[in-house]
Amino acid sequence: MGKFSRMGAAALVAALSFSMVAPISANAEIMKNYDAATDTYTYCNEDTNEVVTFKADEGKMEDTSLLYIEKKVYYVNVGQYMEIPSIYTTPDVVKFTGFKSSSKNLKLRMYDSFEATNTGSPKYAYYKKVDGKKLYFYRDVNGNMQSAEWDALKEMYKGSGWYRLQFYAKKPGKYKVNFNAVNAQGAVVANKSITIIAKADTRAIKSITFAGKNVLKDTDGDGRDDYRNYYAKTGNYTTKKKGKLVVTANKGYKIKKLEISSAVVAADKPDDGWEGTKNKGTEEVDLNGNGRTDDVVNGQSEKSVNRVWKTIKNKKTLKLSTTSEDAEVDYSLVNKKDNSKTKVRKTNGIIHPTFLRVTYYDTKNKRTVREVYELWLLKK
Repeated sequence: MGKFSRMGAAALVAALSFSMVAPISANAEIMKNYDAATDTYTYCNEDTNEVVTFKADEGKMEDTSLLYIEKKVYYVNVGQYMEIPSIYTTPDVVKFTGFKSSSKNLKLRMYDSFEATNTGSPKYAYYKKVDGKKLYFYRDVNGNMQSAEWDALKEMYKGSGWYRLQFYAKKPGKYKVNFNAVNAQGAVVANKSITIIAKADTRAIKSITFAGKNVLKDTDGDGRDDYRNYYAKTGNYTTKKKGKLVVTANKGYKIKKLEISSAVVAADKPDDGWEGTKNKGTEEVDLNGNGRTDDVVNGQSEKSVNRVWKTIKNKKTLKLSTTSEDAEVDYSLVNKKDNSKTKVRKTNGIIHPTFLRVTYYDTKNKRTVREVYELWLLKK
């Protein structure tokens, strides 16, 4: 994805286009569940099936990203300066040194870095009580999950660092970047490496077509989808209510599942002193079918559900939602004490979103990832 946010000034342009814009969310999945009946949290890595569970008063999750095996493969576009997410040290080392590209065709630059000694606190994934002891679980420099009591973890921790690397690939290819992990005594305790794959299009999703039209646009050849301006009549919008939806992944990714959801418009309680109808953009839903709505199911609180997902098949006809996202703010209220006092708000938006959630598998990093796109139906 691009370095700069596409919100703000671009938001109005986006609001008046039918476009598969930059994904609303893109995160590998640690599935969080909470069972209110037993007051128990469960976190599951859906790729490895590793499970962490504890009661609310016996543990706490601090950083779910540390439940993953370390990411080793990153993609960059050929002929462009590209950054990758920061690389962080682990509690048992204080810094990384000697970052070096394996090829003259991949230039490497330390874009930003931070190092600290004898200050701060160690990063850990979670803590929980085990046999009466409060243990803290963390990844070591070799990527293995370890645990220690807090005093022992603090004693081991002597500093930390994070590093943002920028690359320029002259040619497509697969490159290695090697670096060293150094402990508090200045000794190299591990030789680390990451793989950089340079290619023209780094997106997981190669194309998404609706009614025969590619709605995942890349107008400048940088491998990213771009906003289009409806006002300038270059907008990639549609007035078609249905058409065949085809989602295609790039090499290195496999599509696992497609789901759609409409904008949620549910009844809300009127303001104090008023009666009538009022809408909101969330609703209570019993997602796991246990007869209550105070759980968390796959990361979504049942008390405030803003997406109810329905699985669809690829390469099949999709009927777009005609629900206006603006309708969630509508109300028609009458004052209980004085019925001559009324408040009415009625929106009539021309944009009707259908949300598309694409679940795909990153074969290089062996991770499942979900991205949510918005499909816009324009109704004048």
